[in-house]
Amino acid sequence: MGLSRATLQKIATRTGYPVRAAWVPGHGMMGSVVGVILHHTATPRSPTNPDDLPTLRVLQKGRADLPGPLCNFALGRSGTIYLITEGIAFHAGVGQYRGITDGNGHFLGIEGESPGDGTWDDPPQLDSYRRLVASILFELGRNTEWDIRHGLWAKPDGRKVDTAGIQMPQFDAKVKEMLADPASINRNRKNPVVPGKRKPAAARVEGQVPILLAGDRDPVPFGGGNYVGRVQQLLGLPKTGVYDEATIAKVKAENKRLLGRNVDGRTVDAAFWDRIYGLI
Repeated sequence: MGLSRATLQKIATRTGYPVRAAWVPGHGMMGSVVGVILHHTATPRSPTNPDDLPTLRVLQKGRADLPGPLCNFALGRSGTIYLITEGIAFHAGVGQYRGITDGNGHFLGIEGESPGDGTWDDPPQLDSYRRLVASILFELGRNTEWDIRHGLWAKPDGRKVDTAGIQMPQFDAKVKEMLADPASINRNRKNPVVPGKRKPAAARVEGQVPILLAGDRDPVPFGGGNYVGRVQQLLGLPKTGVYDEATIAKVKAENKRLLGRNVDGRTVDAAFWDRIYGLI
């Protein structure tokens, strides 16, 4: 159960922000991961702690009253994402959400380096936070009902105020936009697709292959390749070269079977290419 280190790294890398490995063992293996809880470190910003993530050692090792690790991901002031643990982190404490009471075992925890006074660097830090949350939900096949503030999780009500300064309706609106167009989770993506206007495949390149969209036909402009036919062949479909309804249904089913993702099947992205062909 839980997610592997490789999966957490893939989630972080998908954002396009720098990623640093700072792995430590967790408190055992997580169960089924259903969502993510958002935190801030409440570390004062001052000339004595100018570092990107001055709380890193605490997040890894813990405090006198609480052994680490204290999160799965940490966010530096620069937007850099630090990978802390794939195991259970002691971040949630006593709480409840939708009948779940074991937050540490079922929710990933993100700690954002912030003084806790409501101020965030945006960009890059708050932008990185949104993209990391979107990437996690995309990986889990879940929506924004499953990214929650620590203050919402914690019981009794009012015990925690995390994440001060983040207005969840606006935050989630941005996350929803990215989930609707997963390639846009990466901040380095240029010229995102405008709803109703299809971009040529040559402008939808991720790694060594183009992102395919429903309705595409071979030869796909990127390299003049018969990429739709290649996907169909790898999925055991008739090689028509048209991203048709049968292909949509198969891509949807195989995303669920191979990657555990609940998607509409209308996109072949880098993660799916990677799983079926190993091109990335």
